[in-house]
Amino acid sequence: MRLGAVAADVDRTLTNDDLVLDLDAVRVIRLLEGAGVPVILCSGRDVIALGALAQYLGTSGVIVAEDGAILGRFGPTHYRTRLLARPERVHAALAVLEEAFPSQLEVIQVPSRLASFVLSRVLDRAAANRLLAEKGIKAKVVDSSLTFELADGEVDKGSGLVEAAAMLGVDPADVVAVGDSPTDVDMFRVAGWSAAVANAPPEVKAEADYVCTLPHGQGFVEAVRRAVELFRPDLAGLPWPEPGQEAAAGRCGPRRGTAAVGGAGGR
Repeated sequence: MRLGAVAADVDRTLTNDDLVLDLDAVRVIRLLEGAGVPVILCSGRDVIALGALAQYLGTSGVIVAEDGAILGRFGPTHYRTRLLARPERVHAALAVLEEAFPSQLEVIQVPSRLASFVLSRVLDRAAANRLLAEKGIKAKVVDSSLTFELADGEVDKGSGLVEAAAMLGVDPADVVAVGDSPTDVDMFRVAGWSAAVANAPPEVKAEADYVCTLPHGQGFVEAVRRAVELFRPDLAGLPWPEPGQEAAAGRCGPRRGTAAVGGAGGR
């Protein structure tokens, strides 16, 4: 493969556990973009939050929002989105779950979400998915590690990444995917090479081609450095930050004057 693009999860992949962006990860994103390697943000977050973040980070502006439900491209002079999911499936699923699990189902209100619902983690997810399957409803409750999300059963980060790569004219086999969550496994499976940051659970690490020794944003830095070594050694001379420097300097934790990535329904 060649390094045609990088697809990155956001929460706990570009950020720490407090959802504070790692500044070295931001630097790496800008180095990639400057070298002609576009960065695609793939997250459970809504299209408005993710589109704004993509612009402020200096990415290509291509995003996969709500875990594959929405494809978008954002820039200073354009704002385009395409719905990949069928929201009516999700609304039908919500009605069934509200009747079956009245004491467990808590919807976390995120007005900007268009094709999925954020749920609290008190729901019996396995039982909910069994019921939806029995009812023949093509929807699913997924675990983003931060929350549960009720989504269209036929879209995910993998199908979204395929569409995003096509928008950029890149073969998915030339995409490097980096993440930490169970919802990232679908994009690992369609990407040409994948990396799990060190804070990922074992089942996610088992699906990755490379497991980072460092967590969070420093793991993202490590993953990109490794991908450059393997697939674009001509870029090795760029001023890449050394993985681990940010953590060693104590700059990863929350601090005065640092903005976190806010809102619910991340990954």
